[in-house]
Amino acid sequence: MLQNRSNNFIYALFNVESKHGRVKTKGSAEDQESKRKEREKKTKLYRLGIDRAFTKHQAGEYDEEALAITAQLLTANPDITTLWNIRREVLLHFRDVDQRTEGEIQDKMQGELRLIEQCFRANPKSYGGWHHRRWVLDNMPVPIWEQELALCSKFLELDERNFLCWDYRRFVVERSQVPAADEFEFSSQKILSNFSNYSSWHYRSRLLPCIYPDPMGKLPIEEKKHKEELELVQNAAFTDPNDQSPWFYQRWLLGRTLQPLMLSQVHIFRDLVCASLNHSITFTGNNSEMHLEITVEGQNFRTTWKSTNGQQYSHVWISSLPKELFLGDKSTVVVSLYRGTALVHYLSFKSEDLQASVKPQFSAGFSEGITSVLQDELDSCMKLLDLEPDSKWTLLTSVLLMQAIDRQKYQDDTFSKLSQLIRVDPHRSGYFRDLC
Repeated sequence: MLQNRSNNFIYALFNVESKHGRVKTKGSAEDQESKRKEREKKTKLYRLGIDRAFTKHQAGEYDEEALAITAQLLTANPDITTLWNIRREVLLHFRDVDQRTEGEIQDKMQGELRLIEQCFRANPKSYGGWHHRRWVLDNMPVPIWEQELALCSKFLELDERNFLCWDYRRFVVERSQVPAADEFEFSSQKILSNFSNYSSWHYRSRLLPCIYPDPMGKLPIEEKKHKEELELVQNAAFTDPNDQSPWFYQRWLLGRTLQPLMLSQVHIFRDLVCASLNHSITFTGNNSEMHLEITVEGQNFRTTWKSTNGQQYSHVWISSLPKELFLGDKSTVVVSLYRGTALVHYLSFKSEDLQASVKPQFSAGFSEGITSVLQDELDSCMKLLDLEPDSKWTLLTSVLLMQAIDRQKYQDDTFSKLSQLIRVDPHRSGYFRDLC
């Protein structure tokens, strides 16, 4: 009886009178009024369906009717997360309470996969649908990973930028232990077919460190492959300079070479100590695990650090010191930077010197071979800017390349390009100023 009632409701909900195939005889105003009434009827039936599904859930009626109603509602709109949650509760009830056989649960889960595919016809980027598909595979007695991988390939042929499908593919690959080299080949094919595919570039950046790790840990990947990737992305970027996808990938290739956090300089002036770091960090707030300590001849002195720019994050910090700190004999002063209880870096000096520093490194520390490739890319960027002087991504990349090659050598050119970027894209002026 329940099943018949459910079928009658579903038929009414999704079989409102259709006019397809009929000759239009009504006038425009009359036709619009008819469509309005039809929409109102569908909306009313949909709301009745939602109410029915929620009523059954509140009553704890985890049965086939609940699955049938939610299936029809989700087919029309797969973005109602609560309905997916209800389906999961019903399926868990079948498994844990009703103690259905493994074969029955396997059939139910395969039915869920078919339902989700049907829902993707309405919205292939449904967050709820892709999340539910993960849940189904994780709770399936016998997951069918090969089928899922093939489905991902099919969906990415239809829409190669479906980032939810890319994310799901990574989930399937991880669970089914597909070799990283196979997936790297897949991403390469997608990039070669269309350079403007951010998801493919991103996936490539996830795979390469697994296949070609850098033994020294300084580069994203080993040097030989790093050079190949820089050349590949250069070709992609100059094919369409306005496409941001390859530019972002190039930034990843350059981004792993940041110098480790360290103290650059410590200076003591009367009753003040000033500490400079090579990165902007914070020593304030409950969430900060970084702190500086000063010891004189092994004795620790309490300090309260403040940023010189008045902001929470800064490169330069100052603290007051007791005036009598350095009275008497010559003393050894040690300023130590800690992350929690772990020592990150320190500088030591004699009290009569009043300062200590380390020689700054203006380049990113690339090898001669990598630097040569970067220099070629910078030269190409400059030539492109001669043709398109306001190309934002080319300007930004030229700044990053100059900073990677030698910050000191290209300091004036870097400031000039950043000023131009602020003019070209004033909405991101704060970000560009931070790059100075």
